[in-house]
Amino acid sequence: MSGRGRSYAYASRSTCDASACAGSPPRGPRALLLGNYHGDSGSRAQILKDAWSGAGIHWEQVGYPNASLDVAAAMYDVDIVVGYGRSIVEAMASGRPAYVFDRAGGDGWITPESYEPIEAAGFSGMSPAPPPDAARLRTDLDAYRPEFGRLGYDLVRTHHDARQHVAELVALLRRLAPAPPPLERSALRALALLSEAQLRAEIARDNNRQEAKQWYDRAQALNAQLGVQVARLEAIRATRRYRFAEVLGRGAQLLRRVRDGAGRRRS
Repeated sequence: MSGRGRSYAYASRSTCDASACAGSPPRGPRALLLGNYHGDSGSRAQILKDAWSGAGIHWEQVGYPNASLDVAAAMYDVDIVVGYGRSIVEAMASGRPAYVFDRAGGDGWITPESYEPIEAAGFSGMSPAPPPDAARLRTDLDAYRPEFGRLGYDLVRTHHDARQHVAELVALLRRLAPAPPPLERSALRALALLSEAQLRAEIARDNNRQEAKQWYDRAQALNAQLGVQVARLEAIRATRRYRFAEVLGRGAQLLRRVRDGAGRRRS
């Protein structure tokens, strides 16, 4: 970016509302794998799963073909998040230990010591070192510490807060254009209305999503109850008593038809 004979460089970082991404404390040996290129059996992700299999980790996966628009919810109940790029920032904001890894390679855990060079590369896993083999992956797992989540959260609050990002952009724009144009109140009012409409739409979306989940859970519960009742009915129909009663019922129905026919002939 340049202005008035001077050049300015601004490295835009991924930002996140850390308070919105924060979830519950991690529970259980669960790892979330994020990415759209992990479906093949011979993929690099499978190498990672095999290398970490000795720890008894339960894997969840989000990405093609299991797409999700609510990644923060997927991070809610996991110990470790494996991904790259923006997903790493989301993991840090959720207080989850973040491991940079994708089909191109991996840079390992995000810690205060490793953060700067990994962040400079956009959490891409594209370090100059060769992609990690199984031995290095096992070594990385041995280095895992639950406090990586807290340390990552502190890093994302320090370096990726959306408010700080906006403040830096405003400061840069003010340096480039010290005399801002006069403010148009109509434009500000329109922007305020647009922001309010977006907020209402997001609140309605969240409410609809919660209501839809409640109806889905209710439908699942009713379906389970229906399955139990169907199984009970089938069990009853399989008993000798039911089969005997069914034969008696058919005989009684036949006798009624004969009686009704005889009555019609007499009349």
